[in-house]
Amino acid sequence: MKIIILALLVLTFPQSMLSQASHPRPPANAKNVPAKKAEAPATGELTGFVFAITKAGDLKPARLATVVLLWSPVARDAETLNSAGAEYTHNSVKQMLRAFEQVKQLRADKTFGENACRTVLAGHIVALSDTVDWVAAQRKSDFNKNIYADEEGRFKITGIPEGRYTLVVSGQAGLYNAFWEKEEVVITAGQTTEVKL
Repeated sequence: MKIIILALLVLTFPQSMLSQASHPRPPANAKNVPAKKAEAPATGELTGFVFAITKAGDLKPARLATVVLLWSPVARDAETLNSAGAEYTHNSVKQMLRAFEQVKQLRADKTFGENACRTVLAGHIVALSDTVDWVAAQRKSDFNKNIYADEEGRFKITGIPEGRYTLVVSGQAGLYNAFWEKEEVVITAGQTTEVKL
């Protein structure tokens, strides 16, 4: 008789209660907390046009020029002193001191003119090259970008963390080698900064 009653109880027990009994509920005070997503860094973009203007007034785009964006934070701390912008400034000062010594010699030899321009230009290019090598060695590429302008001297860099940068361009405009530099390029999250050099 007991076996039959137990069997009847099992048959009459609602199926929903059976499924709940086999899968216990979480405690009433437990909350479903969604997993935190990693926040993407706030980034902006930079577009620009690099060109030279000849004595005749012709505009010559810097075709396929090397465009380098170097992070230059405002704060004066250990990270700032170890930034690509600070390294570029250090390299530029060192190379310009060398160039000015060579220019003094050119004046003494009366071969100033274009040779002086070439000497100063070469100093800028060496400073930039040394900085790019330093960035690669220090693995600081997250905050620094190195691209090429197109055939019309235009460029676009996206995904730049917001902050302050130094923009340096080296290339050829028309028949001449040239060098452009712009400090205090500010990148704002969600915005496009435009520059003309």
